[in-house]
Amino acid sequence: MPACPNQSLFEDEEGKIGRNFEKCTNCGICAKACPVGAREMRGSTLTIEEVLEKVEKDRIFYRRGSGGVTLSGGEILMQAEFATNILKRCWDKLIHTAIETCAFGAWEDLRSVLTYTNLAFIDIKHSDPLTHKKLTGHSNRQIQENIRKAAAYCLELKRHLILRFAVVPGMNDSRENLRDIAQFLKGLPGGWELNLLPYHKYGISKYDWLGKEYKLLDVEPPSREQLLEMVQYFESFGILCSLGGAEIRSVVA
Repeated sequence: MPACPNQSLFEDEEGKIGRNFEKCTNCGICAKACPVGAREMRGSTLTIEEVLEKVEKDRIFYRRGSGGVTLSGGEILMQAEFATNILKRCWDKLIHTAIETCAFGAWEDLRSVLTYTNLAFIDIKHSDPLTHKKLTGHSNRQIQENIRKAAAYCLELKRHLILRFAVVPGMNDSRENLRDIAQFLKGLPGGWELNLLPYHKYGISKYDWLGKEYKLLDVEPPSREQLLEMVQYFESFGILCSLGGAEIRSVVA
Protein backbone atom coordinates (compact mmCIF):
# COMPACT_ATOMS: atom_id res chain seq x y z
CA MET A 1 0.00 0.00 0.00
CA PRO A 2 1.37 3.49 -0.85
CA ALA A 3 2.75 5.33 2.16
CA CYS A 4 0.71 8.42 3.01
CA PRO A 5 2.00 10.93 5.60
CA ASN A 6 -1.59 11.84 6.52
CA GLN A 7 -2.71 8.21 6.79
CA SER A 8 -5.63 8.87 4.46
CA LEU A 9 -5.22 5.42 2.89
CA PHE A 10 -6.13 2.25 4.75
CA GLU A 11 -6.38 -1.46 4.06
CA ASP A 12 -9.52 -3.31 5.13
CA GLU A 13 -9.82 -6.90 6.36
CA GLU A 14 -10.10 -8.20 2.79
CA GLY A 15 -6.93 -6.43 1.73
CA LYS A 16 -8.75 -3.74 -0.25
CA ILE A 17 -7.33 -0.24 -0.11
CA GLY A 18 -9.74 2.51 0.91
CA ARG A 19 -9.39 6.24 1.36
CA ASN A 20 -10.35 8.51 4.24
CA PHE A 21 -11.21 11.77 2.49
CA GLU A 22 -11.32 13.71 5.75
CA LYS A 23 -7.58 13.13 6.23
CA CYS A 24 -6.58 13.61 2.60
CA THR A 25 -4.61 16.81 1.80
CA ASN A 26 -4.11 16.06 -1.92
CA CYS A 27 -0.37 15.59 -1.46
CA GLY A 28 -0.30 13.27 -4.50
CA ILE A 29 1.93 10.59 -2.97
CA CYS A 30 -0.66 7.85 -3.48
CA ALA A 31 -0.98 8.74 -7.17
CA LYS A 32 2.78 8.59 -7.68
CA ALA A 33 3.09 5.30 -5.80
CA CYS A 34 0.10 3.50 -7.34
CA PRO A 35 1.62 0.60 -9.38
CA VAL A 36 -1.28 0.33 -11.83
CA GLY A 37 -1.97 4.05 -12.36
CA ALA A 38 -5.45 3.83 -10.84
CA ARG A 39 -4.96 7.19 -9.14
CA GLU A 40 -4.00 10.44 -10.80
CA MET A 41 -3.80 14.10 -9.86
CA ARG A 42 -6.06 16.52 -11.71
CA GLY A 43 -5.40 20.21 -12.11
CA SER A 44 -2.19 22.20 -12.12
CA THR A 45 -0.65 25.41 -10.80
CA LEU A 46 0.18 27.97 -13.48
CA THR A 47 1.70 31.43 -13.57
CA ILE A 48 0.01 34.30 -15.38
CA GLU A 49 2.47 33.95 -18.25
CA GLU A 50 1.71 30.23 -18.57
CA VAL A 51 -2.03 30.91 -18.66
CA LEU A 52 -1.60 33.60 -21.32
CA GLU A 53 0.56 31.25 -23.37
CA LYS A 54 -2.36 28.81 -23.51
CA VAL A 55 -4.76 31.65 -24.34
CA GLU A 56 -2.61 32.84 -27.23
CA LYS A 57 -2.68 29.40 -28.87
CA ASP A 58 -6.39 29.85 -29.65
CA ARG A 59 -6.34 33.53 -30.45
CA ILE A 60 -7.02 32.97 -34.15
CA PHE A 61 -10.29 31.23 -33.24
CA TYR A 62 -11.34 34.15 -31.03
CA ARG A 63 -11.02 36.55 -33.95
CA ARG A 64 -12.90 34.33 -36.38
CA GLY A 65 -15.62 33.07 -34.05
CA SER A 66 -16.16 36.04 -31.72
CA GLY A 67 -14.91 33.93 -28.82
CA GLY A 68 -12.67 34.82 -25.94
CA VAL A 69 -11.57 33.95 -22.42
CA THR A 70 -13.91 33.06 -19.55
CA LEU A 71 -12.73 32.83 -15.94
CA SER A 72 -15.06 30.67 -13.89
CA GLY A 73 -15.18 28.50 -10.76
CA GLY A 74 -14.39 27.49 -8.20
CA GLU A 75 -14.77 31.16 -7.38
CA ILE A 76 -12.56 33.72 -9.10
CA LEU A 77 -12.80 36.16 -6.18
CA MET A 78 -10.73 33.68 -4.19
CA GLN A 79 -7.88 34.66 -6.54
CA ALA A 80 -8.99 38.19 -7.38
CA GLU A 81 -5.55 39.66 -8.01
CA PHE A 82 -4.52 36.76 -10.23
CA ALA A 83 -7.83 36.92 -12.13
CA THR A 84 -7.59 40.69 -12.59
CA ASN A 85 -4.07 40.44 -14.00
CA ILE A 86 -5.10 37.78 -16.52
CA LEU A 87 -8.17 39.76 -17.60
CA LYS A 88 -6.15 42.97 -17.98
CA ARG A 89 -3.55 41.23 -20.13
CA CYS A 90 -6.31 39.79 -22.32
CA TRP A 91 -8.03 43.18 -22.42
CA ASP A 92 -4.83 44.84 -23.61
CA LYS A 93 -4.60 42.24 -26.39
CA LEU A 94 -8.24 42.96 -27.43
CA ILE A 95 -9.34 39.46 -26.43
CA HIS A 96 -12.98 39.32 -25.30
CA THR A 97 -13.25 38.51 -21.59
CA ALA A 98 -16.02 37.02 -19.44
CA ILE A 99 -16.31 35.99 -15.80
CA GLU A 100 -18.60 33.81 -13.69
CA THR A 101 -18.94 34.63 -9.98
CA CYS A 102 -21.27 34.29 -7.00
CA ALA A 103 -20.19 37.81 -5.92
CA PHE A 104 -19.35 36.66 -2.40
CA GLY A 105 -16.24 38.66 -1.64
CA ALA A 106 -14.91 42.17 -1.19
CA TRP A 107 -16.43 44.77 -3.52
CA GLU A 108 -12.96 46.12 -4.30
CA ASP A 109 -11.97 42.70 -5.65
CA LEU A 110 -15.13 42.36 -7.74
CA ARG A 111 -14.74 45.90 -9.04
CA SER A 112 -11.16 45.28 -10.16
CA VAL A 113 -12.22 42.13 -12.00
CA LEU A 114 -15.20 43.85 -13.66
CA THR A 115 -12.96 46.67 -14.91
CA TYR A 116 -11.43 44.33 -17.51
CA THR A 117 -14.53 42.21 -18.22
CA ASN A 118 -16.72 42.45 -21.31
CA LEU A 119 -19.39 40.05 -20.05
CA ALA A 120 -20.14 39.19 -16.40
CA PHE A 121 -22.31 36.36 -15.10
CA ILE A 122 -23.36 36.76 -11.45
CA ASP A 123 -25.40 34.15 -9.59
CA ILE A 124 -28.52 34.67 -7.50
CA LYS A 125 -29.53 31.76 -5.27
CA HIS A 126 -32.19 33.01 -2.85
CA SER A 127 -33.73 36.29 -1.73
CA ASP A 128 -34.03 35.59 2.00
CA PRO A 129 -30.79 35.99 4.03
CA LEU A 130 -31.62 33.26 6.55
CA THR A 131 -32.66 30.72 3.92
CA HIS A 132 -29.62 31.63 1.84
CA LYS A 133 -27.39 30.93 4.84
CA LYS A 134 -29.16 27.61 5.47
CA LEU A 135 -28.63 26.53 1.86
CA THR A 136 -25.12 27.88 1.25
CA GLY A 137 -23.59 28.53 4.66
CA HIS A 138 -23.60 32.33 4.25
CA SER A 139 -26.10 35.16 4.21
CA ASN A 140 -26.77 36.92 0.91
CA ARG A 141 -26.49 40.47 2.25
CA GLN A 142 -22.96 41.06 0.96
CA ILE A 143 -23.84 39.37 -2.33
CA GLN A 144 -26.88 41.58 -2.89
CA GLU A 145 -24.89 44.71 -2.08
CA ASN A 146 -22.19 43.63 -4.53
CA ILE A 147 -24.81 42.95 -7.20
CA ARG A 148 -26.22 46.47 -6.74
CA LYS A 149 -22.78 47.99 -7.13
CA ALA A 150 -21.89 45.70 -10.03
CA ALA A 151 -25.07 46.64 -11.92
CA ALA A 152 -24.25 50.33 -11.57
CA TYR A 153 -20.59 49.81 -12.47
CA CYS A 154 -21.37 47.68 -15.53
CA LEU A 155 -23.86 50.29 -16.71
CA GLU A 156 -21.27 53.02 -16.24
CA LEU A 157 -18.63 51.12 -18.20
CA LYS A 158 -21.12 49.73 -20.74
CA ARG A 159 -20.37 46.11 -19.86
CA HIS A 160 -22.80 43.22 -20.38
CA LEU A 161 -24.21 41.86 -17.11
CA ILE A 162 -26.18 38.62 -16.91
CA LEU A 163 -27.73 37.73 -13.56
CA ARG A 164 -28.27 33.97 -13.33
CA PHE A 165 -30.85 32.26 -11.16
CA ALA A 166 -30.27 28.53 -10.66
CA VAL A 167 -33.75 27.02 -10.20
CA VAL A 168 -33.70 24.16 -7.66
CA PRO A 169 -37.17 22.67 -7.04
CA GLY A 170 -38.16 22.73 -3.39
CA MET A 171 -35.25 24.98 -2.50
CA ASN A 172 -35.79 28.33 -4.19
CA ASP A 173 -38.65 28.01 -6.68
CA SER A 174 -41.51 29.18 -4.43
CA ARG A 175 -43.66 31.99 -5.77
CA GLU A 176 -42.73 34.06 -2.71
CA ASN A 177 -39.02 33.77 -3.47
CA LEU A 178 -39.55 34.51 -7.16
CA ARG A 179 -41.53 37.61 -6.21
CA ASP A 180 -38.85 38.82 -3.80
CA ILE A 181 -36.09 38.25 -6.36
CA ALA A 182 -38.09 40.17 -8.95
CA GLN A 183 -38.56 43.07 -6.54
CA PHE A 184 -34.84 43.09 -5.74
CA LEU A 185 -33.97 43.10 -9.42
CA LYS A 186 -36.40 45.91 -10.19
CA GLY A 187 -34.36 48.16 -7.92
CA LEU A 188 -31.13 47.64 -9.85
CA PRO A 189 -29.76 50.11 -12.40
CA GLY A 190 -30.60 49.15 -15.99
CA GLY A 191 -28.38 47.28 -18.43
CA TRP A 192 -28.72 43.67 -17.26
CA GLU A 193 -30.65 40.50 -18.05
CA LEU A 194 -31.94 37.63 -15.92
CA ASN A 195 -31.09 34.10 -17.05
CA LEU A 196 -32.78 31.04 -15.53
CA LEU A 197 -30.60 27.94 -15.16
CA PRO A 198 -32.39 24.65 -14.35
CA TYR A 199 -30.96 22.38 -11.68
CA HIS A 200 -29.36 19.17 -13.03
CA LYS A 201 -27.70 16.08 -11.60
CA TYR A 202 -24.45 16.17 -13.56
CA GLY A 203 -22.45 16.66 -10.37
CA ILE A 204 -23.38 13.35 -8.73
CA SER A 205 -20.35 11.51 -10.10
CA LYS A 206 -18.02 14.27 -8.85
CA TYR A 207 -19.37 13.89 -5.33
CA ASP A 208 -18.78 10.16 -5.60
CA TRP A 209 -15.17 10.71 -6.70
CA LEU A 210 -14.62 13.02 -3.73
CA GLY A 211 -16.21 10.62 -1.28
CA LYS A 212 -18.92 13.12 -0.37
CA GLU A 213 -22.64 12.62 0.12
CA TYR A 214 -24.88 14.06 -2.59
CA LYS A 215 -27.86 15.37 -0.64
CA LEU A 216 -30.19 16.21 -3.54
CA LEU A 217 -30.74 12.73 -4.98
CA ASP A 218 -34.50 13.06 -4.56
CA VAL A 219 -34.66 16.47 -6.27
CA GLU A 220 -35.76 16.30 -9.91
CA PRO A 221 -34.87 18.99 -12.47
CA PRO A 222 -37.70 21.43 -13.24
CA SER A 223 -39.68 20.82 -16.42
CA ARG A 224 -39.41 23.16 -19.38
CA GLU A 225 -43.04 24.14 -18.82
CA GLN A 226 -42.26 25.21 -15.25
CA LEU A 227 -39.25 27.21 -16.40
CA LEU A 228 -41.18 28.96 -19.17
CA GLU A 229 -43.85 29.87 -16.64
CA MET A 230 -41.13 31.44 -14.47
CA VAL A 231 -39.82 33.38 -17.46
CA GLN A 232 -43.30 34.78 -18.04
CA TYR A 233 -43.63 35.62 -14.35
CA PHE A 234 -40.39 37.63 -14.32
CA GLU A 235 -41.35 39.29 -17.58
CA SER A 236 -44.59 40.43 -15.94
CA PHE A 237 -42.37 42.64 -13.75
CA GLY A 238 -40.78 44.14 -16.86
CA ILE A 239 -37.62 42.06 -16.43
CA LEU A 240 -35.75 40.88 -19.52
CA CYS A 241 -35.51 37.14 -18.90
CA SER A 242 -34.11 34.19 -20.84
CA LEU A 243 -33.89 30.45 -20.30
CA GLY A 244 -30.87 28.19 -20.05
CA GLY A 245 -28.23 30.61 -21.28
CA ALA A 246 -29.14 30.18 -24.95
CA GLU A 247 -30.66 33.60 -25.48
CA ILE A 248 -28.07 36.02 -24.13
CA ARG A 249 -28.79 39.43 -25.59
CA SER A 250 -26.91 42.70 -25.69
CA VAL A 251 -28.84 44.73 -23.15
CA VAL A 252 -26.49 47.56 -22.25
CA ALA A 253 -28.41 50.84 -22.29
